[in-house]
Amino acid sequence: MAGDSAMRPADQAIGCLDAAASRVTLGRVVVIVASDLAETGGLGRPAFLVVCSIAEHITILGACSESEHSGRLMGAESRNVAARLRRLRQQRGWTAADLAEECHRIGAPSLTRSTIAKIESGVRKSVTAEEVAALARALSVEPSDLLREDGPGQADEVAPHGLIRRPRRRRAEKRSTNLETRFGARCPVCGAILAAAAPLDKATGRLAQIPGFRLEVGPPDSEGANPWRLTVVGANLPPATSTQPAFSEHEVDYAYLLCGGGHIFPESAPLFSVEGPSHAEPRHVDVWNMVAAIGAPASGKTYLLVRMLQQSLDNPSNWDSADADRIRLRQASPLEQIPLEFRSRMYAETITAGLAIPPTGIDTTGAPAGILATTLPEVLDAVRDVIGRVVVDGGQRSIGWGTAYRQPLVLWTDVRGRRRTWTGLADLSGEQFASDAPGRDTAQLRRYDALVWVIDPAVHASIDHLGDVLGDRYAEVLDGSLRPGTTAHVNANVVRGNRASIETAIGRRLTVVDGPFAAAEGGLPRLLVAVTKGDLLHAALHRRTLDELGDRDSVRRGTASYLIFLGRRWAEGKLITDAPTRNLLNYVYGGDEITPAVRQRRVAQVADTLLRHYSDPDAFWNLVHAGNADRVRIPSDADPETAAPEWIDVPGIGQYVDESLAAAGRWCLRDLVTSAVGCGIAYGLGHEEALYAVLRDPAQYPRFFVCSPLATVPASPDNEHLVPLAAAVRFPQPHARSAGLTQLLFAVLEKALHAEPAGTG
Repeated sequence: MAGDSAMRPADQAIGCLDAAASRVTLGRVVVIVASDLAETGGLGRPAFLVVCSIAEHITILGACSESEHSGRLMGAESRNVAARLRRLRQQRGWTAADLAEECHRIGAPSLTRSTIAKIESGVRKSVTAEEVAALARALSVEPSDLLREDGPGQADEVAPHGLIRRPRRRRAEKRSTNLETRFGARCPVCGAILAAAAPLDKATGRLAQIPGFRLEVGPPDSEGANPWRLTVVGANLPPATSTQPAFSEHEVDYAYLLCGGGHIFPESAPLFSVEGPSHAEPRHVDVWNMVAAIGAPASGKTYLLVRMLQQSLDNPSNWDSADADRIRLRQASPLEQIPLEFRSRMYAETITAGLAIPPTGIDTTGAPAGILATTLPEVLDAVRDVIGRVVVDGGQRSIGWGTAYRQPLVLWTDVRGRRRTWTGLADLSGEQFASDAPGRDTAQLRRYDALVWVIDPAVHASIDHLGDVLGDRYAEVLDGSLRPGTTAHVNANVVRGNRASIETAIGRRLTVVDGPFAAAEGGLPRLLVAVTKGDLLHAALHRRTLDELGDRDSVRRGTASYLIFLGRRWAEGKLITDAPTRNLLNYVYGGDEITPAVRQRRVAQVADTLLRHYSDPDAFWNLVHAGNADRVRIPSDADPETAAPEWIDVPGIGQYVDESLAAAGRWCLRDLVTSAVGCGIAYGLGHEEALYAVLRDPAQYPRFFVCSPLATVPASPDNEHLVPLAAAVRFPQPHARSAGLTQLLFAVLEKALHAEPAGTG
């Protein structure tokens, strides 16, 4: 045969296959020895070949010339692939999106969920050999398993056809285990069951706890309604599905996990980049990052989070920045993005109509039940029906499902194109931190990666001297800062006193080893302290200095304490710094040769320099808001033992962004200066005792920020509306850059940027 020069190369191949058919044949799948293929002298013209090396053998799937079928399996063969593909996928408990994710992982991104669904449903009348090989690999079977006829009563587990049997992974079991590995048995927000099976109550045979649910959502129909399917995680119960429109497992756009408390997590879904859609790219998560904002009522947490989450993570001034050093934002899935969209709309109403964001505690839209009620109300009914039927006391417990806790605000980020992070920020109601509150939510905070403690200057007596600056308008400013209408019925001092006591209680709880914020080992989540409403402090500096904001010398003690704290961490080799920061800490703290007396003089010298410089209103506002580069001059000292560097060069926010991206976890002078000044202000606002204890905790690396989400002093002239105090000034758009908010966002995303918390390297 090899010597027949008149025979076409493709015909030679087919003749070779016919000769080898006596060895192993199944339909159009033939296994031949490599030496037999060599006799053909090559195929010449393009032919339809998929070669899978198994030891010394080669599997050839359906060799046919390009002119016959254009390199595709068609007709009965394509129908076989469709039937076998559907059976093998269902056998593993996968959706089409799950299989698409696995295909993408092994290097076949063109096999999207939509493509797989079209193959299985027969919309696609043909399939290529490359697709067969990739699908077989994703399913851990041989290509021949996808081409065999799927007759009635066929066993689910099929033996691979080939000369060497490949070990097969039990993917269904692996996926179930992986689900719990990715998400954990318990919800990180509320502690309810998430990806584990709910325990059974032996007395009743029902589930003792509300289980987790898996929700699959299909594309909308012509009227905008979405099909869906709801299954119980870890329980063999029939799923609930929509009927109008009817659900099809071949058309699943998004899949979610719902914990027993209702919190929504993306289980599998396509991702969309802000630069444009990437339909071939399935969702996967490299890092889960949970953060909570805690503070007293009306402390400005929601304004802070809305503005912070929309800060730019790029430096537009650096025209030559490498794309590899970017943080790319990604589109959250539809159910995830509702809470932030809702709050952003409320912020827009503050700008356009002067309507303040209402208290977080009355925000039902932000709760999981509210999200489903406005998007998929039948799903909410189905969840409550399941709970009522299969859970102990389910009738009563189903009523409050999804209402006890709010859904976190979600931010998807992609760092350097390879580290994809889901960050959830819980905007917790300030009322729950009151001493008489049950504290159910606060007990879950120990599960979080970081806490943002928001401190409100408006509730502290240290800003009362603003009355001297503002005169008759001081009452308007108080009402605007406390929330419009608050002082119409209750004396402002009573309101401020109550909220100040809540802040103090939060600080006290942060220092208790086995308190509600403490992890199982007795430590705290990473602590970020944000002094909000920096506009009030800015206004106060027109008559006072920073050191006059609190009790005598309290601000100075706080700034000095933080410098000592950082210096000690640096001397112990536990702090990663750039060269200017290292030089300043070396001067401030020194080594073993520096006596305690000299160290104290140096610390006091630098602390006094920072407070004197930033008591100037313009310099303070530049640090907090504008973010331009700054030079802080350290006055010369006659004592040779305290001969300090002449300047502290604070980088601008653009340079800070570049440095933070290039070396995650490394401290620069802007970090040092903002934290030292912020710690001093927090001391002055009455939290010296709590923060001193935190600074002495060897496991803590607290950072401090001074922020102004509204960027100008707000006032409420009529107890209803919120307007800028200054004429011809507007509240900023959500995305407008603010230095303090940008720095806070980088700290919130530290887990996304760096595997370990800053200071542990």
